[in-house]
This record gives sequence, structure tokens and C-alpha cells, in this order.
Amino acid sequence: MSVVASELPGATTPAATNPCQERLDRLDWVMGDVYRAHGVVVEVRTTSSALGDWIGRTLGANRASGEPEARFSVAVGDEGPGSTSIHTLYRGITPIVRSRRASTLARTLLAELEAFSYPTRDDAVFVYGTIMAFDDRTALIPSYLAPYLSRSRRLIETSGIRMSAGPAVAVDARSGRLRATRTLLEVPPRALGRLTSSEGAPPEPLAVADHPHVDAVCWFSRGQELPVAEISRARALYVLAGDTANLGRLGGDALVSLARLLRDARCFEVRGDTPRAMLASLVDAVRGEPERASA
Repeated sequence: MSVVASELPGATTPAATNPCQERLDRLDWVMGDVYRAHGVVVEVRTTSSALGDWIGRTLGANRASGEPEARFSVAVGDEGPGSTSIHTLYRGITPIVRSRRASTLARTLLAELEAFSYPTRDDAVFVYGTIMAFDDRTALIPSYLAPYLSRSRRLIETSGIRMSAGPAVAVDARSGRLRATRTLLEVPPRALGRLTSSEGAPPEPLAVADHPHVDAVCWFSRGQELPVAEISRARALYVLAGDTANLGRLGGDALVSLARLLRDARCFEVRGDTPRAMLASLVDAVRGEPERASA
């Protein structure tokens, strides 16, 4: 198994000599432009004319010039009626979300751009994580694991799993509960609503504000032998702190907020040889079925 933490926001674009980069560059990109998001110059490109128009209108106030420090690529398949194409959003050469809804990619793109502001903000504690909800339970997992687990699409669908969009979640600094992220990037109001209405379906990503309580925190570990191992909240706090974008800004106050987030949560380290195996073990652990998770 190869699970590697994705490039965090702000990483530079890999060199064009990279074979993966070359294959990605050969796609039919019909739109590409440069924008400034919270001081970072970013290139955004897409293979879809319709989505390209939406990106241009939505990010128009942020157009910029200069050498991009990061690149996002939105590869869209067939958009015709009844299409089952899987669309993909890349950060650099890393696929970070795959979905049948182009609006899911758009929502994630905006969240990625917003994340450039997180290291300097103090209105919340920003943790590089993804919320996964099913069976009225909510689990926090590292955001770099979400694309890997999403490869097991059938298990996700049969288990009724939904995940949040973007590279990080916001934790209320006072209560320690999850909350919606305040958007500082200049975009038109209801921009996403106009995009999703054309699809005839509600947005796919989970709304974090609807799931403020965390039942479990599950982090990836290479060192353990069992598929799932329960760990202490102190250990989980240490791991969460290392994945907090603005820990340097908030210091000890961030640790207090994270401790409140973990107050009633069960904490696990997980591993697995395949996306399905890891996801199945994680689901069983969160459901409270350690016998199956450890089998």
C-alpha cells in the first residue's frame, strides 16, 4: 500500500518533466487562468467549457498575473444527460477528489483556495482533516486519506458514507465543536447554487455545520500490525496538533479547543492493504465492532 500525505496548500507545482505531470498536461485543457488566493498565485485549468465559464465568473475578482505557486486541474468527462463519468480535481499532480458531480469539484476547489488563509487566521482552529458521516456517526480522518478511501466507491455507497469537501475543517475555538468555515475569498454570493441547480441534484459533499459533534478520530499509522488500534485521547491530541494549520498562530488556545473536540470521541489508528480493507476496518471501528475490525 502506498498512502502519502498530499501536498498541503502552498506547495509548488511539480516540474513538467515528471511523467505524471506530462500525462496530465496532455489532456484537452480548454480554459486556464491565474488567480490570487490569500496572497498565493494559483493557476486553475479545466477541460470543461461550461465549468471554465463558471470558474471565470466566480473567481474573476481574483485574477492575477505572475508565476503560479500552485496549480489546480479540473478534468471533466462526459457532461451529457445520464452521464456516469467520473470527474477529477487535481492539486498539482495529486487527485484529491473524484465525483460524478462537477459541482463537487467546484466546491472542493473553492475550499482549497480558501485554505491558503488558514495558517494566519484566528477565528477558528483549522485541522487538515475530512469529516466522514454514516449511521448518525461522525468520524474525523486526515484529509490526505479521503481520496485513497474514495477509491472504494461501492462500499461508500452501500454504507451511506458522505464526506466533507476541502483540505481542512474548522473547530470552534471556544466550544471545540465543528463549524462552518467563514469564507474570506471574494466570490459572488450563491455561486455554487447556480452550478448545482443545473445538475438537478443536491450538493454531494457533507455540510460540516450539520455534524458539529465528533464520535471518532481515526488517523493513519504505518507502524501498527492490526487494521485498527484504539489509542488514547492524549495521543490523538498530539496527532491533531501536528495537522493543525494555525497552531503557530493560536498556540495553547488551539490545544484547548482540540481537547474539547476529543472529549467524547473514541480515537483510533488505522491501516490497510487496500482502500476497501482500510475503509471497512474504519467503519467497523466507528460502529463499535472491534471484533470485526481486528479480525
